[in-house]
Amino acid sequence: GAFVLADVDVAGDAVAVRGDVLYLVEGKVRELLNGLAKLPIYRDLVPATPELRAYWGLEVRLRLVTPRAGAWVQWAADRAVVEIDVFEPPWIVEYWGYRDGYWTQEWRRRREGVIQARGLLGLG
Repeated sequence: GAFVLADVDVAGDAVAVRGDVLYLVEGKVRELLNGLAKLPIYRDLVPATPELRAYWGLEVRLRLVTPRAGAWVQWAADRAVVEIDVFEPPWIVEYWGYRDGYWTQEWRRRREGVIQARGLLGLG
């Protein structure tokens, strides 16, 4: 991670200071609930983190960066006081297309063909 908080093995993705605000950022492509759950803990560890001593008096804001934020994510973020930033570069769009197709019948047929070809070639 980009920062380590307190004397525990907790690492986040990014920290930034803009004006009088300390931002703690977690980026998640998947497992969004995991990211939402971590951020309030990160905030609570700031006063115990000597490396952030210069920023202890600043307002702390939490941000989750993700390519998709459905209604349940926004609902949970509102309750955890976490701001959502949707970031969807082309490579993420391609990844999501692959991921969304993974469970389809067409994908399974193609995968079966790959498995058969590997077997014929002795690749297990």
